[in-house]
Amino acid sequence: MNAVAVRCAEMLHSCEKLLKEAGQEAFVFRPALLNGSTVGMHFRHVLEFFMLLDERMSTSINYDLRRRDSVLENELEAALSQSAHLRERLESGDFRDTSLTLDWQYEEDKVAIATSLHRELAYNLEHLVHHMALIRIGLQLAKPDLEIPEDFGLANSTRRYRSQKA
Repeated sequence: MNAVAVRCAEMLHSCEKLLKEAGQEAFVFRPALLNGSTVGMHFRHVLEFFMLLDERMSTSINYDLRRRDSVLENELEAALSQSAHLRERLESGDFRDTSLTLDWQYEEDKVAIATSLHRELAYNLEHLVHHMALIRIGLQLAKPDLEIPEDFGLANSTRRYRSQKA
């Protein structure tokens, strides 16, 4: 089984547990501190990156072409269901490494970048952790009494660095 896929599944599960506890109201809370984005928007965003990898129809991937599904960002149960589905897929071992091309565009610049499924899973894991940090802030603002694990949204490299300094 792919270690990166397993870690992705673990991080998604961590999100699911915390979001269930936080509830629907916290999921759609719009704090000014996050420029009006919600926890649901951040969670939907990372789910759709994983969905693109799961649904890849060819050997290319373009993260700009995600659905931006308002149901996933506004309905906690739908987001949790999608996350559980992705987690099961990640745990299934179906994510064998294959060559991919990442179609990247910034304004008029377009580049096709050689990559692989495992590399993109690693990117998605780091991307997920980054958004978990933003989700943490949103949840702290929406539900100040919610107990959030100390390492939620903390990069693995930061966790290792801190443990070496202690």
